[in-house]
Amino acid sequence: AALCERAGRIAEAIARHEEVRAANPRNVLSLLALGQLYMRSARPDGSACAEAALVQAAEAAPGRSYPLRDLALLYVRTNRNLGEARALAEKAVAIEGSAENYCALSRACYGAGDRAAALAMLARAVELAPENQDYRRALARLQAKE
Repeated sequence: AALCERAGRIAEAIARHEEVRAANPRNVLSLLALGQLYMRSARPDGSACAEAALVQAAEAAPGRSYPLRDLALLYVRTNRNLGEARALAEKAVAIEGSAENYCALSRACYGAGDRAAALAMLARAVELAPENQDYRRALARLQAKE
């Protein structure tokens, strides 16, 4: 699956990860990859398939933050379930207070219309990872919207 993905053969990579999913439905890394691949695919059902894989990953790894974060970001990208996106991102931060999780929470807060919380969460991400220029630029853009 990874070789197919690197070669740009997304449909084939999805098929390989679906085989892994069928053989081991609790393989979190494969489910996460599957979710990401479906989001990148041109399939009309890509968003729904990505959601199903990420929900399955979150269920398979209840103590891990990254499936929750990825599911929250999917909802933000598709402008759906924005309240749920925020709740998932908050849970991810509670599990692991990483800069990446705070950044995801910022995006979910912004998507849900809470700009003040989005600013605070992004500032926390910058505080945790001051070397990350993407976070710094995002914070500057958000601050400029005042």
